[in-house]
Amino acid sequence: MNFWIMACPYHNAADRFLRRMVKEPGYNYRRFTTVEKLVARLQRPVNGDPVLVLFPASRCELESLLETRHLLRDLRIILVLEETTPEFISIGHGLRPRYISYADGDMSDVVAVTAKMTAVQKQVPLYRATA
Repeated sequence: MNFWIMACPYHNAADRFLRRMVKEPGYNYRRFTTVEKLVARLQRPVNGDPVLVLFPASRCELESLLETRHLLRDLRIILVLEETTPEFISIGHGLRPRYISYADGDMSDVVAVTAKMTAVQKQVPLYRATA
């Protein structure tokens, strides 16, 4: 599994992200629709080093993730926020993500960062030199 995603069903930004990621060959993902389902999975041993892309739909969801940050500390996190208020961003930084983006974009930046992180994970270069 290359990356995990946490987003509620029918989350527009998450769906845009997944549509772009599945076009790339070789990417597998696992989707968690609630914080509780993600936490239940993280309480078991994790094989490999998955990249975790979080799409918290509300402040309540973001705060729930923050309460479980001890389970997230060893994972590489990409955080996509709904709001751009300083308070919301400050709460998001508590998760110590490697990258923060916003849900109103086209997700090209999140796709690029995820591809780069999973390429490092697989120890495969993103671009191959041609002779």
